[in-house]
Amino acid sequence: MYKYLPKRFSALVLSLILFVGTSIGYATVAQAAEISTIRLQIDDRTSLLLAEAVETPELTEDAEAAAKAEAKKAKEAAKAEAKKLEKEKEAEEKAAKTKLKEEKKAAKAEAKKLKKIKEEEEEAAKAEAKKAKETAKAEAKAKAEAEKTAE
Repeated sequence: MYKYLPKRFSALVLSLILFVGTSIGYATVAQAAEISTIRLQIDDRTSLLLAEAVETPELTEDAEAAAKAEAKKAKEAAKAEAKKLEKEKEAEEKAAKTKLKEEKKAAKAEAKKLKKIKEEEEEAAKAEAKKAKETAKAEAKAKAEAEKTAE
């Protein structure tokens, strides 16, 4: 009984291998057919494009020259725009600096004014204190004289 088992098992394995091989082989053939069709289509398109390029070489040169001219104009316009923006930025910075200087001058003038007013107030306070002191002295003298005369 054990004699026939390897023969049957090997027959089963062989049939499985043949089945899988044919399945994969068919898929490979189908893929190859699709790839060759795609290659033919790509070759057709490429040959058409090449034919157009060969037929009109002057147009492509003219188009290339026009494209270069447009690119040059666009580059010049971009440079001009950048220059314009830079000038505007400089003008804004200058205006801001001028405004800042004016504000500083105004602040200095205001500080001077306040300082002068404060000094005047201090002088007035000193004068009042001096006057009050003199008045107090005069009153004290008068009181002292009144006491002397009263004695």
